[in-house]
Amino acid sequence: GSPATSSRGSPSSAAPCRPRAESERSPAWQAKVQELCGRGVTLRCVLDFYVDLFCDMPHFDPQRSTTRDVVRGAVIPLSRVGAPEAGVPSSSALAVIMNRGQPRQPHRMVTHHWGNLF
Repeated sequence: GSPATSSRGSPSSAAPCRPRAESERSPAWQAKVQELCGRGVTLRCVLDFYVDLFCDMPHFDPQRSTTRDVVRGAVIPLSRVGAPEAGVPSSSALAVIMNRGQPRQPHRMVTHHWGNLF
């Protein structure tokens, strides 16, 4: 077989990745997966975020601002604040803040690219 390659296409000395059985995952890994699975947000939260974006990020321009711009200009600053009244500490994921610390399983997956217009 051919050697494994890194994400940059150069040969890697490591063996090719193989999926692990769930039973091989550590309890810490499984707990983190469960936590991440609870970071869904409602469409209402997304729409409210978009409306508030013009206040939270005054330089936001829907014709020019990328996902990267919005993450740096609004998501990260909002995440630093947290939601102390709901017991959500600062430096929490924005989805956790939007959900006031309550896990929410998503029903749909919406993905993004850092360079796309927001």
